Amino acid sequence: MKKIIFFFLLFTEVLFAQKLNNKIVYLDSLFIETSQDSQVYYRIVKDYHLEKKEYLFTQYYNSDKIESKGNSLNKDHFMKNGEISSFFENGNQKSVINYEEGYKIGRCEFWYENGIKKLEGEYFLVENKEKKIESILKINNFWDLENNQKVSNGIGNYIDDENLINDSKNNSISSGSILNGLKQGTWIGSNKKYKYSFEESYNEGILISGISTDENGQKYNYNVINVNPEPKGGISAFYNFIAKNYNQPENLKVSGKVITSFVVNSQGKITNIKTIRSLQTEADEEAIRVIKKHNDFIPGLSRGIKVDNTYTMPISLKAY
Repeated sequence: MKKIIFFFLLFTEVLFAQKLNNKIVYLDSLFIETSQDSQVYYRIVKDYHLEKKEYLFTQYYNSDKIESKGNSLNKDHFMKNGEISSFFENGNQKSVINYEEGYKIGRCEFWYENGIKKLEGEYFLVENKEKKIESILKINNFWDLENNQKVSNGIGNYIDDENLINDSKNNSISSGSILNGLKQGTWIGSNKKYKYSFEESYNEGILISGISTDENGQKYNYNVINVNPEPKGGISAFYNFIAKNYNQPENLKVSGKVITSFVVNSQGKITNIKTIRSLQTEADEEAIRVIKKHNDFIPGLSRGIKVDNTYTMPISLKAY
């Protein structure tokens, strides 16, 4: 009897120690870290407090159903590496995608929420017009919701739901022709979130040009789909501004990070500032004060149209 109790206590102690090494992170609808009150998802980072080459990330819906799981090369953000599986809240498989150091590369599969196979394809890397590396999806086979095959061996017609395929939350849907697995010719689409329509021209999967029309009939030319907001003077100047103007509280008791989020609106002004990871009340309030003082951004663009974007700002502090 004593031996059984001993092993039970030992098992409980080991299990408790394992849980202590894990970390829970609360996420909003865009999978950006937020407060527990604002969470839409949450993430468990296994062995967060240990030094490892990779960390197992498991993300959950608020219902505690698994949303996605896979390894990350960084314990503080999901730098995906290897096979990542995602799921609908009903438990059905949503996608299986392979990553290398955060980039989608290699085979992938997608399903509809009702369990019907949607797509089989593969990602490969290219350099875009901004001289940045991005992943391009080659579509080998595609089925509609009624299980009718619309693309076979890289040829056919395709409906691109950017929310599902590109991990986007901008609600754009477009349709057009696929040749050799890639977008080709004219594509027509619309965006419910920002209330615009668009027409784009592609050659071998690369966007050549596009024209969007907003809800007022104003037209915009573009050759890049999404442009992130940027501080005037550049990101380095912004960080230097924060470092120069942030007054660390004298009574700071612990070292760590204050993480603040805010919205850069379509006019380039900062709104909706809030603390999403608190370190100490005085440190949190000072982060909000100094960010408000800057308030000068170039707004982000969605298909040439100025839109609101969420921005996250971490500030590392060391207690003395």
